[in-house]
This record gives sequence, structure tokens and C-alpha cells, in this order.
Amino acid sequence: MTGFRRPAAALVVLVGAIALTVGAALPAAAHNVLTGSDPSDGATLNAAPTTVTLTFDQTVQNFEPVITVTGPNGNQFQTGSTAVRDNTVSSAVDGSGPAGVYTVGYRVVSADGHPVTGSVSYTLDPAAAGTATGTPAPAGTATTDTGTGLSWWLWLAIGVAALLVIAAVLVILRRPHEDEGD
Repeated sequence: MTGFRRPAAALVVLVGAIALTVGAALPAAAHNVLTGSDPSDGATLNAAPTTVTLTFDQTVQNFEPVITVTGPNGNQFQTGSTAVRDNTVSSAVDGSGPAGVYTVGYRVVSADGHPVTGSVSYTLDPAAAGTATGTPAPAGTATTDTGTGLSWWLWLAIGVAALLVIAAVLVILRRPHEDEGD
């Protein structure tokens, strides 16, 4: 019966450490989520917008936010800088572009410090189209990457937790027990 104490204790420590690690990681997974946009995702517009606004479920950090508005010709139509106000991010748009689908790509820093990216789109009706051609997109400026990798500090915390679990198991397995001589 005493032969089962060490593995059982090690298993309890291991399960406890895993539960603690997963529990600590849950708040880090609470990245901002896009809850709405103006123009709405998938909308067909009879009048060209002059501004695009994205609304998130939490406050957005004002740390180099990016909004790109790419028209059907592949050129960009956002003008000026991206503005952050609480949980909204907006950018002025040269709305007099050609008819077709426009993609609004974004990259913001969420309340927990993690970058959040995504995109929405709207269609400009031919009756609302103008003659503006936009500006060619600079190379390497795609903002629609939806990478969901863990932050480096979360990987560090997981690594430290794993080392602590290994150390605890080794201590338990090497600790002499009073009843071993029985």
C-alpha cells in the first residue's frame, strides 16, 4: 500500500499545478472583440462613407492602431490617422472611390495588451461611386492577419509553471517516508 503514496502525491501536485496554470491563463484570453462597425459588415451603401468606425467590447489602447480601407481596385482609401476613443476606433475615408467591395482591415491593441486583428467589408453601390482611385497599398501592410498566438509572457509563465511542477514531483519522489521501513 505504501508504494502508491508517492505516485499519488505526484499526481495530485501535477493536477493542481495544471489547474493553477490554466486558471491563470484564462484572463489573458480575454482579448477585445469587435462588436460592431459603421458601415456595418456586409452592408451595401447608396452613399459613400466619409468615416469608418469600429466598436469593441472593451477599451482599446491607443498604441499605434491601424485601419486600412482597401477598395475593389486594391488601392487604399483611408485618410489621416486612426483615432481611438474608449472602445471605438475610427478613420476618415475618401469615400468617392469606385463601386464594389471595400475591406476595412484593422489592428488594435486590446485592453490586455495583445494585438487584435481582423476585417469587415461593405459594398459601394454603383450609384454612389466616384472617380477617386485611392493610393496603392505599401508592401507588407496587410492588417487582416487573424493570428491568435499566445503572448511571450504567457509562454514564459507556462514554462515557469512547468519547471515548478517538475521540481515539486522530484521533491516528493526523493523525500524519505517514515513508514518505508515497515
